[in-house]
Amino acid sequence: MLSFDYFVHDRLFVVRLRHPDSEASREAAELAARHQREIQRALCFVLIIGRDCTMPAPEARRQLAEDQTRLGSICAQMRTVVLGRELRQALVRSVVTGFAMLPGRVRPKIDGSIPELFDALEADLDVDRHWLEAELIAARVIDEREARWPRARVSPTV
Repeated sequence: MLSFDYFVHDRLFVVRLRHPDSEASREAAELAARHQREIQRALCFVLIIGRDCTMPAPEARRQLAEDQTRLGSICAQMRTVVLGRELRQALVRSVVTGFAMLPGRVRPKIDGSIPELFDALEADLDVDRHWLEAELIAARVIDEREARWPRARVSPTV
């Protein structure tokens, strides 16, 4: 089973984590760094964490934090979407929010849904949302249902 799927277009580098382990984190970060060296421009790095994503082990969380810090040095913008409303996704959101507190890097913006991400990318990168949706679905980064999910909300009665 794949640990992540990804999509690249110009400055946009999108990663969908499926099973976050140290190796997957290093590999995704190296792919992004290699792409940035090839295009010689700062990236817009997007991390999507779906309902299918397992919770990373402590070692993997440390590696993810290290790689996110490294990526911050080659990115003009970092965005994260955590899909789902279950307690597990709330915990994942808290881990991702902790990454935003790391010093010396671009602070990731957290989008509440894929449509919200599309709004931001359309405004910031002038990327057509319909084209991007089709491309991300074709690359297995998102599915059709996720492309239309409303903003994530954490129930106060969890």
